[in-house]
Amino acid sequence: MSESHISPDVKEVRASQIDYHLKDIDIPLYRERKIMLETYPSSQFSLDNTQKWIQWMIPSGTVFNLSRSRYSYYITQAAGAASHYTLFHLSEFTLGTDIQFVDAAGNALCDLKTADNYTKIARKLETSLDEYLTFDEFDPLRKSEKLASAVLEPADGSAGSVNYLEPLYFDATAAATKLEKYISCPLNAYKNTIFAYDKDLYFGVPMYVRINVNALNRMMWDDTSDGETAPSAGVKEVTANSATSGIKQCYLHLAVEQNPNIVKSIVDKYTNRGGLKINIPYTIAVSTSTPTEGSNNISIQVTKQSGPKLLQVLHTVWDTSRTINTAYDCDNSSAGKIESYRTSLTGNYLQDYTLSCAESANGLLNNDDWLIANQKFCKNSVIQDRKMYKKHWFHLDRFYLENQDISSDDMNIGFELPNTIVNYVVETDTGADDLTHITYLTFRRTYVISPNGIVYVNALTNAATP
Repeated sequence: MSESHISPDVKEVRASQIDYHLKDIDIPLYRERKIMLETYPSSQFSLDNTQKWIQWMIPSGTVFNLSRSRYSYYITQAAGAASHYTLFHLSEFTLGTDIQFVDAAGNALCDLKTADNYTKIARKLETSLDEYLTFDEFDPLRKSEKLASAVLEPADGSAGSVNYLEPLYFDATAAATKLEKYISCPLNAYKNTIFAYDKDLYFGVPMYVRINVNALNRMMWDDTSDGETAPSAGVKEVTANSATSGIKQCYLHLAVEQNPNIVKSIVDKYTNRGGLKINIPYTIAVSTSTPTEGSNNISIQVTKQSGPKLLQVLHTVWDTSRTINTAYDCDNSSAGKIESYRTSLTGNYLQDYTLSCAESANGLLNNDDWLIANQKFCKNSVIQDRKMYKKHWFHLDRFYLENQDISSDDMNIGFELPNTIVNYVVETDTGADDLTHITYLTFRRTYVISPNGIVYVNALTNAATP
């Protein structure tokens, strides 16, 4: 038998069919732990047209994974009048407008404002079509299983464009019937936050998941249409009643690590090896109003204080009323909200020219926003075509290239921010009055979690700050 000669610079790899060796590897193993609300020990509360904070406490000394966790609840609403239907929003997480992950001292590893608006676009954009097809009737984001002509937008009743696989944007009870619905929300839907950070975590102090519960008029509405036709002139707020408008069985289902070797290793890093050093995405939201139609420039100051690297900027636009059937109206079909735009960072334009959002009846005119800027981000996502994109209008400036083999959580990527204030600017020509622009900026932040507490490594001073 001749001797095999392999270069020392070449690693020998055997095909699995002829490799008979067992490999020692620690694989995470999770079990859901049901945690009741701390703010409402019965895990139920009433709803009205005001906001309230709820929170779940994660006990200290627990090894867990937020991205494998979820929260769930039943929502109830009294029956409407005769020939009236209760319609409720789907495809976004309407329970809360803001979400936080904090310790008792208020140190926040996530503090995302307008998180409900964010999930309408970011989750669809960053969820693969294959994963989306597995979502069931308990998930707010699910396929309609209807012809596109029957998949209607709640704001104006416009039809969808993708048969069967377009998301269902709202659902309805039967006439004069009580609403009672179970909803399950995976935390990893809050993309580009620690909630979507697929790593095991450990804290020596209790941690809190906090949600600022939405007003009832941002979750549902009363209508004389059952949703099979365009929303009617009878659209109005549902009647809030503390006895019949509410949330019950509101639980956090925490994915707790069960592999003892992994638990021991993580606790040892926390206790004896200088702490856990995590590099998490941290997204902040900036809201800006453009009260009048026409030329409007939106300028956002960006500093290294938020994180040493800027990963991406997601710019969105919404109907300012933001209640009942228009609560999540970000439709820019026919350039009704944004006619054209251009973005810049540090004074440098990020596009060669101003992008037009206009489109003609045959769909062949302009559409720069889709063809040039954003189509590439929608490939293999829930946003399956141009018309669906227009219903979820956004502009994304991403400062890294995705790698199918390596998670962005494990790559040192993004735009390196200088030690001075820089401006991110959106130059827009708006096609309507009274618009709300929400810009979501995602940074990379480094934290050290140890017996000394939760420490944010301040990129501006290179010093650790609690």
